[in-house]
Amino acid sequence: MDISSVTLNNLYVFKAVIEVGSVSEAAKLLNKNQSTVSAALRLIRKTFGDDVMQIQDGRCVATAKGLQLCSYIGHIVALAKHSSAQSEKKCYKVLTSDFFALLYMPEFIEACKVHDIEIEMEVLKLKDLNKAQCDVSQFDLFIGMEDRVLSIPTQPLMETQSVVITSQQSDFDKMTLVDYLQAKHITMHDKETPYIRQTIGHHPRSKVVLSNSILTSMSLLSSMPNTVMSTEHHLYEYYRDIFKLKRVNFDFAFEKKLVFYSWRKTVHSEELARFFMQWWEERLLLDQV
Repeated sequence: MDISSVTLNNLYVFKAVIEVGSVSEAAKLLNKNQSTVSAALRLIRKTFGDDVMQIQDGRCVATAKGLQLCSYIGHIVALAKHSSAQSEKKCYKVLTSDFFALLYMPEFIEACKVHDIEIEMEVLKLKDLNKAQCDVSQFDLFIGMEDRVLSIPTQPLMETQSVVITSQQSDFDKMTLVDYLQAKHITMHDKETPYIRQTIGHHPRSKVVLSNSILTSMSLLSSMPNTVMSTEHHLYEYYRDIFKLKRVNFDFAFEKKLVFYSWRKTVHSEELARFFMQWWEERLLLDQV
């Protein structure tokens, strides 16, 4: 089976369609266009076979094969609930969505283990995280949809704050921590994008760093006081290339902060896609035994 063209986003879309029963409802849940969800669904059926789902009474229903695929996806999400071994270091409690967990958390957990950072994950369904149906005061870190996380009442946002935004056009790689802390405003373009004006512009806060590398974000977060962070996904490859060469600070002794992630654009982690493909093939072999 050639699944090289399938991304983790495609897998998650399939799982969401099965859970809610329709393309339109899945599109609302994932904040995507129906055409995007339909395209992902077609790719899944083309790759794994039309027999992964069927239509019953106008609802998308998984077959036994489709349920097996969903269980495999769920297994990866379950990895995000892993707690590293006990240590004397502080344990950081992290709240995130199953979407983020599927895309990034296995890689993040492994990195934390390597650097002896203890974390506890609480993974909620995206719709539950959107409604913040939990006691959020117990968590040190929140990762989820930006417009939803903004409403979580955990850390007051101060009035005397500035924005730091970087892009391919900036001298980000040459900037020091002092540069960041002293910066008043570093913008992506001559004029701010609608995303910045609408999402960040009317929410004054401490310095905002746009990045799409989890380890980069955590590193900067650990270095900068009272920092709120965000992502724009078109910067992903740029940051990933930069931080292969840069030293990453894994000292996570930070006060309670927020990390904002916006999933409005397509996300695809090639490393995790390869991880899933390898894991999927191994499971297929085990099932044949």
